[in-house]
Amino acid sequence: MRIGLLALLVFAQTLVAATSRPNFLWISAEDISPDLHCYGDEASISPNIDRLAAQGVRFTRAFSTAPVCAPSRSSIISGMYSSSVGSHNMRSDVIPPANIRCFTEYLRAAGYFCTNNAKTDYNFTVPATAWDENGPHAHWRDRESPDQPFFAVFNLMETHESRAMNLNGQFTHLTDKLSPSEKHDPAKLKLPVYYPDTPIVRASWARWYDCITVMDKRVGELLDQLDKDGLADNTVVFFWGDHGRCMPRGKRWVYDSGLRVPLVVRWPGSIAPNSVRDDLTTLMDLGPTLLSIAGIKEPTYFQGRALLGSAQQPPPPYVFATRDRMDEVYDMMRSVRDERFRYIRNFEPEKPYAQPLTYMDHSPLMQEWRRLASEGKLTGAPALFFAPHKPVEELYDEQDDPDEVHNLADDPSYQSRLATMRAATIRWMEQIDDKGLIPEPAGSPTTRPDRVHPKVLPPLATLKDGQVALQSMTAGSSIAYQIGPATKHWKLYVTPVELRTGQTLRAKGCRAGFVESDTISIHE
Repeated sequence: MRIGLLALLVFAQTLVAATSRPNFLWISAEDISPDLHCYGDEASISPNIDRLAAQGVRFTRAFSTAPVCAPSRSSIISGMYSSSVGSHNMRSDVIPPANIRCFTEYLRAAGYFCTNNAKTDYNFTVPATAWDENGPHAHWRDRESPDQPFFAVFNLMETHESRAMNLNGQFTHLTDKLSPSEKHDPAKLKLPVYYPDTPIVRASWARWYDCITVMDKRVGELLDQLDKDGLADNTVVFFWGDHGRCMPRGKRWVYDSGLRVPLVVRWPGSIAPNSVRDDLTTLMDLGPTLLSIAGIKEPTYFQGRALLGSAQQPPPPYVFATRDRMDEVYDMMRSVRDERFRYIRNFEPEKPYAQPLTYMDHSPLMQEWRRLASEGKLTGAPALFFAPHKPVEELYDEQDDPDEVHNLADDPSYQSRLATMRAATIRWMEQIDDKGLIPEPAGSPTTRPDRVHPKVLPPLATLKDGQVALQSMTAGSSIAYQIGPATKHWKLYVTPVELRTGQTLRAKGCRAGFVESDTISIHE
């Protein structure tokens, strides 16, 4: 039962000298492709992100491992593919394997103050040991000492589907404060060829760019706070999107439009300004990269790779992605990308791409697209999305066909490429023990069928000579504790804790996907 505790202790002991530990700031944007000026999009107004890219490195082939929030974020926090963890279905509530922890525990065990503001959306219950502070007010400024290194995450919602597509009418004000020069003219924007060209579609596209402008201003505010606190020189800043753009046929689909994301990193003194990296990268690599930069040995189960730091690894030949159930809609797709081509395997080809999906169908763009389809007015590339069924396989040349509308799977000239990428996909699914091949249990698809979570057993405590030793009693669990008055912050237990006369220590067991244990108390 002590394996997890000892593992955390080993990782904590591998740190480099404390004076060389940098801080980390993650700025994540919702539902965004590289539709930014620094990525060559002339329509985009993104001066703050552009400045960040000019001061660091811009990754041109970065991808999420799933084209929707929860499976993608589950992969990021675990360092594993969601289909390997079992968190691949959108809006599920799973129990990850016992050996898997939120990677932030390894940072916390090494002394980092870890905060998340404020979205988690991991498809499993978040243990108290994952974050020092997790909520809408979490900030690096809340750490106990200005000398304590921090990892702070800020999740920006301005480009989320609900805002950018204005799905429920609550966010019409979001772009009201933009100046006339910052507003995008729908008539001047270039649409992807797979969209019908109508005023409603163009208005949706313009609003999308306006939301990017608003989001960029939030990025600037966070960077200004870092400068004001005098922390910029010793903080590695990451900006990334959690999956592709929120538009229909982007989000939820395993094309580049649903998977390719911006990734910008600024590391003063270690990354040359205006650098560009073209190697294949996934968001699953972010956790391993932080541990590498911090000098913390990563756990052996990680499926991501370190992009920077002492443990940097060479790039892979492929990156992979999954799409399974989306809310109430079932489908199964697997995708592999190399530097030029994308292969997609549709495991349920009898189903159309554009299955009705309640949340997505609130989008004015989707409603317009469906109207035109029902009236028989779609031709050419816009009609492809409303085909009555999908091909079993798809293959696209991303260099010559960035909108992915010319399927090369049946082209005799590409059969060798098709066979190679098909084999790579099957081999990968076997290697990661792809849980997508296992049907979900009967019952509601959005929660555990029995609606019951197992509960962690309380930790075992031993008090000797003023030192409290705690032991996990549930496989895969960690221990959170407090000394003194109850606060919102729980510390992560790693080594025996000093308890002075008159003090009380409270402790509880925690594990991802479990109900935390009852709290125990120890008095000196």
